[in-house]
Amino acid sequence: MAPISRALEDPAILTANSETQLQKLILDPILQTQTHLPKRLVIVIDALDECDDNIVVNIVGLLATTLEKYDPSIRIRLRFLVTSRPEEPLVEFFSGQHIPSFDMSTVNPENDICIFLEDELQKLANSTPYEMKEKDIRLLAKISGGVFVAARIAVDFVAFGKSPDSRLQKLHNASHISGLDVVYRLVLDTIAQESFAWDILQPIAIIVLSFTPLSRLALTDLLHIKIERLDNLLYALRAVIHVREGDAIYPIHASLRDFLTDPDRCTNPHVFVDPTHHHGMISRACFDCMTSLLQKPDLRNICRDRKVLPDDLTYACQYWTRHLAESNVDQSLVDRLHDFASTRLLYWIEGLSLVGDLDLGISGLGIVIIVLTVGPHL
Repeated sequence: MAPISRALEDPAILTANSETQLQKLILDPILQTQTHLPKRLVIVIDALDECDDNIVVNIVGLLATTLEKYDPSIRIRLRFLVTSRPEEPLVEFFSGQHIPSFDMSTVNPENDICIFLEDELQKLANSTPYEMKEKDIRLLAKISGGVFVAARIAVDFVAFGKSPDSRLQKLHNASHISGLDVVYRLVLDTIAQESFAWDILQPIAIIVLSFTPLSRLALTDLLHIKIERLDNLLYALRAVIHVREGDAIYPIHASLRDFLTDPDRCTNPHVFVDPTHHHGMISRACFDCMTSLLQKPDLRNICRDRKVLPDDLTYACQYWTRHLAESNVDQSLVDRLHDFASTRLLYWIEGLSLVGDLDLGISGLGIVIIVLTVGPHL
């Protein structure tokens, strides 16, 4: 749609407030093209629960209020279909707004899941010696527990193994229970067993705790590991972690983070992510990165030649404050913060300016002040 393309040409739209984005990216384009659109239009907002809680309430509140006061010349009957897991803040907000809702847990998706699994296993049979069996479809459908993402992970777990039949046997051994946790546990425990020679926890932790997806290069530079080592892990984890276009690394679903950070659900110490501990680890990596790369005399030349700072330095400059806020701030972090504030603070501000994120410096310093103020041990 041309109006949306024109709106995206303005780089400020990406950092504009939600109300401006709603107007410029949705409502204005509809107003400009309504003669070519159907009289009834449904806009789908999928997986709203994957946004931060305050952003979620803000978005839904805008939909409930902005549409009422927007240009009355819009003659299209506009509806928004919002999908989400039943997170408490969302349930409370929608209940208070008296917005119609539909509980999808009452729908039995088993037939659709079986059709999906049959298609995926047929593709596997066409490309490998594996022979598809009806019992395999039933097994995967049963263990997925009616959850599509669990079915997706389970069938990928089978397809990506050296022997599909041996992977199916692992699933069969666990078929007395079902659901997403079972599938996550099988995949991650298998990878932990196969990767026992080295620590896989730090890369997994930074992937699920990062505030924006990291590139492969940024991840290896922050953790000081070889790219070949990371690629081997990502290859093993490809049922639950994807490397998308542009080299950004994403968990397959927000539920992976929920699983890995819950000690009652993830009981394998080789893959359990302790949020406060690992946010501290990432904070240290960010400080070390900025200490190493900031204040170099060629910082401006690097930015001018490459258009952006190195990926790891960009991420460290943007998000070290948020990782620090989620950490258990111990003496080693206090020492790094003191050194950074004494010798690198102005260079950090310069780095943010070079990548166009100077506003993060103001909010970031506010976060640090709060962390230092409420820390009883400081």
